[in-house]
Amino acid sequence: MVDFQTFTFQELLQLKVELEVELKKREQEEKAAARKKILEIARTFNFDLDELFTSPKAGAGAPRRVVEPKYINPKDPEQTWTGRGRQPVWVQEHQANGGTLEELLINKA
Repeated sequence: MVDFQTFTFQELLQLKVELEVELKKREQEEKAAARKKILEIARTFNFDLDELFTSPKAGAGAPRRVVEPKYINPKDPEQTWTGRGRQPVWVQEHQANGGTLEELLINKA
């Protein structure tokens, strides 16, 4: 083990620079070796490199179910709300003016 107490401040700085250079060099060597191994394994199992290095999309598998809107803005029929999540501003304003959610239902049956 090296006794750093015997080094001057300048010598320690020089060691730090040399160490950082060596670490960078070794990191590049390690990555190159790992890449070579990965490519060899990929070829062994007939992986397409795009398939191998492209991460699958989160939630891939079952498609998301589309939820039909449950409420409609009587002042602007383009604005709807499923009833899930935060209430839109137009729903909050309707209720603040004494209206009810039932009045905004699309199917009032």
